[in-house]
Amino acid sequence: GYTSLHKASSWGRINAVSSLIKHGANLSLKTCHGETARDLAVRYRHEGTVYLLDLTLALQDFRAYINDIHSQVTDPERIVGKLNKEEKSTSNKTCEEALAWVASPEAQETSLEAVAEKQAQFEETMSHYLVKLAPPPSAE
Repeated sequence: GYTSLHKASSWGRINAVSSLIKHGANLSLKTCHGETARDLAVRYRHEGTVYLLDLTLALQDFRAYINDIHSQVTDPERIVGKLNKEEKSTSNKTCEEALAWVASPEAQETSLEAVAEKQAQFEETMSHYLVKLAPPPSAE
């Protein structure tokens, strides 16, 4: 079958697509023909809708990545003896700021390049902490 998001995407109804996304529509659902909403928007050449879906997916992926990193830098068992108090605080704050940006109106109206740049900055900032949290190499 087709969801409301599939139909709105295939018809190029960008405002409806935006509203459905804001209300939690699942972008990964496929039709009975194996097509996502993005696939349908591409097929019917609705570039604005394709861009909106791409941006939404990029922001969702970035949010999931931030949440994964945040869970690592706040896991008491993982960070004990590896991060000092200031590092714990700074890494936590960095994650919270990144999550706030992803949810902001600014992020919803940004470019895919800006999302990639923000993610690269986040990764660079957090790499210092993740190196400290990495398990020691096994001796073979």
